Amino acid sequence: MDKKGVKNLVLNDIVYLILFIVFFSLMFYFVTAYQDGAAYWEDFYAKQIAFVIDRGSVGEEIKLDVSKISGVAVGNGVNPREMIKIDNANNLVKVGLRNGKATGFNFFNDVIVKDWRVELNSPDPEINRFVFSIAEKEVEA
Repeated sequence: MDKKGVKNLVLNDIVYLILFIVFFSLMFYFVTAYQDGAAYWEDFYAKQIAFVIDRGSVGEEIKLDVSKISGVAVGNGVNPREMIKIDNANNLVKVGLRNGKATGFNFFNDVIVKDWRVELNSPDPEINRFVFSIAEKEVEA
């Protein structure tokens, strides 16, 4: 009896089984991440806010409607006031609609985003806004 062929057959089956488990684990992760649209909206809003910052001029105050993602954040147990963060040191916009996870996107305009905040229910109870102003970056001596 040829036992060497049986070992190779079992080894092949184990390798395929492991690859199958890894593939479906990754698929499950992506499906759950996009199930409520949180990952999609994080990416979309991070890019759009960075785009607005890149197109903005020094001295402007910008107000963006974020009512759509406020509902998603609340549904995932995230405080809507903390769903958007700006990292001026790294020129990075972070949008986090899921607990412990966020999507970041860089802006390239050489400015500082200051006084950024999420205003809930203002002025209309149905509208939540992300408000920020653009200032000139201080030159370090």
